[in-house]
Amino acid sequence: MAIENTGSPQAPKTIPPWAVGLLLAGAFACAILFFKSGPKSMKGTGKLAPDIVFKDLSGKTASLSQFRGKTVLVNFWASWCGPCMEEMPELKQLEAKYAARNFMIVLINVEEKADRIASLTSSGALPSHVFVEPTPESLAPYDINSIPVSVLIGPTGEIKKGYEGPRNWLDANILTEIESLLQ
Repeated sequence: MAIENTGSPQAPKTIPPWAVGLLLAGAFACAILFFKSGPKSMKGTGKLAPDIVFKDLSGKTASLSQFRGKTVLVNFWASWCGPCMEEMPELKQLEAKYAARNFMIVLINVEEKADRIASLTSSGALPSHVFVEPTPESLAPYDINSIPVSVLIGPTGEIKKGYEGPRNWLDANILTEIESLLQ
């Protein structure tokens, strides 16, 4: 009696253990590089921060240079960016923690107009200083390829640190970096 093949599925092929190990090692390495490597160094660290021209929410033109004399954390973001929005509560807490110490957070929305983010600002979901419509020429020196990206600028206008990706803004190391500029 012959056994007929009824088209039933074959047993799934197994992946060799060495391939599984290689995939896991690659995923682990990527996770370490992205999440655990800490802030990536930014081109120009230690140099004067290039000025950025943008608009406030009322449409008035402003620029980053007008905040000289303060320690400034510039955060480049967009409302559609999940990681950007996830870090906003901690950025608000950071702003409140150091508001009386000549520190400010400057949020620069990289592509949306003021009317698009008005509900976020009126709801209190964002730190106080929100700006829109940066000129492409003024953003170019920052070489922003993804968001969120943040730049810590000292009171004399020099770039102290660049941060790619979302952060725990209340982390002890970040607080120490900020505190050292507020002395």
